[in-house]
Amino acid sequence: MMDVWNAVIEHARQSLKNLKDVLIWNRVGNTQSCEVLRPQQLQTPAYVSYFLTMPWLVQEVYAYLPMLRDVLAWQYCSQWTRQVGQSFVTDRFTRIVGPFIGDNIPQLCFLMHVWGAVITGSCALEMLTGQHHLTDNLNIIVLKGSFDILHKFIQETLCYWCSETATHLHDAFCLVVQTFAKYHRGGICITLSESFTEHIFDVITNSPTMGDMVFMTPGGAVAFYPEFTFNGIRILNGTLKQWPIRNFVGCMKHARYIIYNSTEFLQQPCGNACPTLWRNIVDGGPGALVLEWDSRYSLPPLLAPSNQWAIRMQEAQMHDNHPTDEHAYIGLLYATRASAPKLVPIPLQDGLAHLKHINDLEVLHWVDCLGNNKFSVDMDCARKTYNITSLNSTAAHGYGYTFFREHCMLSTPPNALIGSITASVTTGNSVLGNVLVVKHIRGNKHEVVDLTAADMDWINKVLIRTINHASSGHE
Repeated sequence: MMDVWNAVIEHARQSLKNLKDVLIWNRVGNTQSCEVLRPQQLQTPAYVSYFLTMPWLVQEVYAYLPMLRDVLAWQYCSQWTRQVGQSFVTDRFTRIVGPFIGDNIPQLCFLMHVWGAVITGSCALEMLTGQHHLTDNLNIIVLKGSFDILHKFIQETLCYWCSETATHLHDAFCLVVQTFAKYHRGGICITLSESFTEHIFDVITNSPTMGDMVFMTPGGAVAFYPEFTFNGIRILNGTLKQWPIRNFVGCMKHARYIIYNSTEFLQQPCGNACPTLWRNIVDGGPGALVLEWDSRYSLPPLLAPSNQWAIRMQEAQMHDNHPTDEHAYIGLLYATRASAPKLVPIPLQDGLAHLKHINDLEVLHWVDCLGNNKFSVDMDCARKTYNITSLNSTAAHGYGYTFFREHCMLSTPPNALIGSITASVTTGNSVLGNVLVVKHIRGNKHEVVDLTAADMDWINKVLIRTINHASSGHE
């Protein structure tokens, strides 16, 4: 058994080595594109394959991989490791923020995405390294204009009280943070910092040390200087001119790290390692470590690699959950993680043999329009109809489309598929949850017909135009 275990560890080590370049993304020159080296396929010995089919053994390997980059690399080694490990990273995120947020993690993820907030400090570092610390504070940074939303959430939903005396901000952030508050509940606290600008990088790069230049969203994590950060080296940033008097350097305790006030210890020109040259991270050269486990929660403004396995898993679940009702119409589903819209069957509600009203469709199979009210809901609030004006030769001529969205109170994840389709007119994923589209006769949404692949282009045009109008301030 020990020989098999050693063989698996060696196979994992080789896979990790080949996948390292996939997990470290570098900007190329001054372009906006990213180059990624693809790992070569390894030939897995039969006895190793047998080992990998044992879920409890695969899970045991995860326990020996504290670093997030290694966890993701092991997850992508094979189909077996993916099946076991797809929730491992999400569980780590939940374990870290859970003591501060409780059962409100979906709401936090929703607010972080919609209002552009990130988590920094020791919680983000624990996410990257897997090293558990007795962290008693959660540090959140929000964009300009987002402070009041998170402030209300922390006080009213999480039941923290705001400390009126804890308004002093670290000197390093005085020029980049316009509003700061500290909230307490029991022995833990949450800090909330509002940036002067609409970019969080001004705040991150003004951190007291290079080791503080880490942050995470519900779907990804970034370390600006991973080599120094993971080796316990902290170099004072230009925002801190003198050695700190307190027992902390930024969010880090002295005893845990080696502190330098400059890069002279390298005994050579610091080059891209120099804290004042942090822009090299974006413009080219040795880059930051950018890891992603859920592409729906993007890392602004960096382009992180999409989790293709998660996309395939969601599409497989969609296929396995197709309703078998013989009385069904064909609709178009924009799932949050799908790579493309999917034609799906929409059954009639139980007991119905014929459709008389569009509400007779059992759309709840694909989109949750009910929210917290599981008994009744005004379906008019969950749908919007667009009647198309087009040439006679097009698939949309004489028809209209009705869009069904999920309930706004569900804190559903952002729709990465629609975000990619509408990227030309807006940034980020402004649509939340799954979206289901039904086709019908123009002017009569109760006379439903089947959708076809030829309708997809027209529906995409409706999405782009609608979101463009919304982002421009139109209804």
